[in-house]
Amino acid sequence: MDLFSVDFTLNELIFMRQASDVVNITGKDAKFLANLQNKLEHEITEINSMMGEKKTAELEKAIALDKERQQAKK
Repeated sequence: MDLFSVDFTLNELIFMRQASDVVNITGKDAKFLANLQNKLEHEITEINSMMGEKKTAELEKAIALDKERQQAKK
């Protein structure tokens, strides 16, 4: 199996996942579509997790900077 790397935004991935719920398929394609949906859901979950970690790190940095500013005022 050949794997390729393609860049999609989170919104594009979410759209593809939602669109995959309404496509007409034959029975032989059901397993393929289910696997594709699982891959999309996994990528969306990973991205959301990374974004959450990034936001947490940014918040911690902002809190630390605020504490430094408050101490500098004293």
